[in-house]
Amino acid sequence: MSVSGRSALHDALARQGAQFDERTAYMIPADFGDDAGEVAALREAAGLVDQSFRIKLALYSSDMAAPFATLAPGAAAPEPNRASVAFSGGGPLSGLGPFQALGMTLDEALLIFADPPRDRFVLTAGAEPPGMVMVDVTSAYCDMLVSGPAARGVLARLADIDLRAESLPDRALAQCPVAGVRCIVLRQDRPAGGDGFTVLAPREFGEFVFDALMTAGGPLGLRLVGRRALQSTGGQDT
Repeated sequence: MSVSGRSALHDALARQGAQFDERTAYMIPADFGDDAGEVAALREAAGLVDQSFRIKLALYSSDMAAPFATLAPGAAAPEPNRASVAFSGGGPLSGLGPFQALGMTLDEALLIFADPPRDRFVLTAGAEPPGMVMVDVTSAYCDMLVSGPAARGVLARLADIDLRAESLPDRALAQCPVAGVRCIVLRQDRPAGGDGFTVLAPREFGEFVFDALMTAGGPLGLRLVGRRALQSTGGQDT
């Protein structure tokens, strides 16, 4: 299989010793040469995971209930600044598996699919049901997960918002600066315990935010973590 999918962080990860899984359509960091150390970081400190391979679709509709009734029957449309979980029920998203729907505004949602694409995904223009528009924005974001007991401490050094669970509960999101770059921050507590924060940074500033996270997290034990260690500690559910 010819693999051509590379995230905007590919070169930065390669310089850090990433071993890439080339069995998927996108080159996903499987590990950084120390599975035990990566697992320990997730359980005892914090891990930084590149998830930029995840398919992301911007969905626009004046009535969010209508597209969700078609794309994910039985699932509620997300409220603004909240995330919900759904399964694609058919149409242009059929077969893409479970996804998170992030409520960006009353008429905009960001759909993020959990599973790596089997093939390079292409959204066919005009395939969406009437009354809505979908745009493939996968390559527009660097998608980074900061996870572990020290995750909140790492992000608190860079994000000018209150990250405590009382202010930003599980599945709540904020659009705020991280290291001075406007990002989307989604709190998602890990099934195995510990805080988890997804940081979606604009592609052109992705490596800058990545470097800032590494620098801020170094004193707190942050390590780069591959997909194998993440899955072995419970993974990142949708």
